[in-house]
Amino acid sequence: MKRFHTRNNLLEWLEEHAPYRQIRRAVEEGEVESYGFFDGSVFMPEGWALRVKSRFSQEWLVSVYLNPQSHQYCSMVIHTIVWDYWVGGKTELYQGDDPEKYERLKKEWE
Repeated sequence: MKRFHTRNNLLEWLEEHAPYRQIRRAVEEGEVESYGFFDGSVFMPEGWALRVKSRFSQEWLVSVYLNPQSHQYCSMVIHTIVWDYWVGGKTELYQGDDPEKYERLKKEWE
């Protein structure tokens, strides 16, 4: 099973496994903001949430999660971020790119 140790590991995997070709290209050529790790909810599975923006300004919210049946990582487009489920953590991979901002957003949800 693949393991992610750094943000770059996660992005390298997403370049190959994003749900659409346009997203794969945007990961490589555009901007990616990692929101960090989230507990599962009805809106998204437990895993990482990222905002991917193409160089043409098209944006997607993408979740990278572990499929419990296959024990393989998967990705899917999600439609909203529920900050109440943001976990954060001690490493950049789990905290995301701007943990202080995400902590504030989580508190606003409570």
